[in-house]
Amino acid sequence: MTISTKDIISLLSEWPERPAGSEDEMMAREAIMVRLMGEYGIDVKEEGIYAPPNLRAFVCVLGVALLIAFGLFALSNVVSIILLGLIIYTVYAVFTGRGSPLVTMLNARITANLIAVNNAQAPQKIALIVPFDSYQDQFSCYLPPQFGEGREHYKTTLIAASVAAATRLWKTYGSDAEIRLCLLSGSVAGQVGAHQFIKQHKTELLDEQIHVFGLHDRDLMPFMRHGIQASLIDTNEEMTPTSLSNHIENKIAEYIAKHKG
Repeated sequence: MTISTKDIISLLSEWPERPAGSEDEMMAREAIMVRLMGEYGIDVKEEGIYAPPNLRAFVCVLGVALLIAFGLFALSNVVSIILLGLIIYTVYAVFTGRGSPLVTMLNARITANLIAVNNAQAPQKIALIVPFDSYQDQFSCYLPPQFGEGREHYKTTLIAASVAAATRLWKTYGSDAEIRLCLLSGSVAGQVGAHQFIKQHKTELLDEQIHVFGLHDRDLMPFMRHGIQASLIDTNEEMTPTSLSNHIENKIAEYIAKHKG
């Protein structure tokens, strides 16, 4: 039986906030995992990673470093300029998909990416990348989208639409292509889950036969930075969960048909 968007939205309503590494995220991930394991011929697994729930600690450390850099002007202009350069590059790296080790060094917790794939022995491979964790508090409406906070109801809709689309694609195109659904944690903290997923599967992802689809530019940045073939599926909040799921399915189906054989 195909999983519907309504099923997933109802399921995730028990855990509306899912900070990376939290018990709520783990329970939500396991609930989705159980549903996916009920799909015939689908391998489902968790890939453990370390990720912080947000970028708050990262921003605080950079703020302190910035104060130190300005304070050092009186003692050494050269040291101060070097420190400022490092701060600017670190911020640039995080917000342009390059990532930074500093992010995972601060308040990182054990979490996991959830991967579900059909057993097709086809050369063509598709990966659908979807952020799974969320974080929201009383300041969310004042923060920029780069912090991954706010609009969490829409993130749940994207998860539901992607899961439903994947289950239909497995049934329709399961013999034509290997279709991998990737629910990635650590998205709020600068796509940490995506970076670690790439690190674990880099050789495979660089194969010319694989193509990565994402639902937001930010999600695809780490993949494109590594030269991995990737395409954006445009979405908007005006779409209903069902129409959004159909849209995702159609875009991937078009790609499979175009590159078949």
